Amino acid sequence: MWKSCRRNSQQVTAFKLSTAALSEGGVFISRLSSSSVASTTRYSKGSKQYNHISTMMTWDEAQSYCRQHHTDLATIEDQTENSAAASVLVANQATWFGLYRKPWRWSDGSDSRFTNWISGQPNNNNEQHCVSELDTREWGDGTCSVTLPFVCAKAFKTRTNTFMLKLQSDVDLSIPSTSMQIIEKVSLKLQDKRLTDFNVKWKVPPEKLRTSQTFNPSCN
Repeated sequence: MWKSCRRNSQQVTAFKLSTAALSEGGVFISRLSSSSVASTTRYSKGSKQYNHISTMMTWDEAQSYCRQHHTDLATIEDQTENSAAASVLVANQATWFGLYRKPWRWSDGSDSRFTNWISGQPNNNNEQHCVSELDTREWGDGTCSVTLPFVCAKAFKTRTNTFMLKLQSDVDLSIPSTSMQIIEKVSLKLQDKRLTDFNVKWKVPPEKLRTSQTFNPSCN
């Protein structure tokens, strides 16, 4: 949803690309995109980390900075991510993130399926093609050459490790309660190693499962 309609006092005609800025409340507003790199505020959850950079840059400068030092300008794919990104913003200050008009796409080239425009936005006033967000979590379109702070995203790569456990026991490993106990013990061991944000799954090989289901010894 868009907030109240805003007009930019700066007129920039040489820029053809528009972008968006994010407000602390999570609304997108379009703004014009200049510079000093300062403090960083971070929020991490799941596979993404949002980094607020207080240095004032144009949208293009912010994109280059994020790609050099992080992964890219922030993408926001749902309301949860919108709230997470807004949590690092400064109150009453529009902030660049990765949405731009071509039509509306993210800095990494992916389509924009989730939006949270301020009421009356986007209005493409004076060819506003970049998007900013306010601390209200609402978005607005703006001119890309205006300088604003910005939010970079760092994407974490997920890694899957598969290992085999050989247990000296007569316990039926196909029983869910047994596998849950093993998962809990493995999880505790990983936590002891100060590992976080992991998911442990238990899988019985098909041949073992068949054996436990079909083997029925009889006494002669």
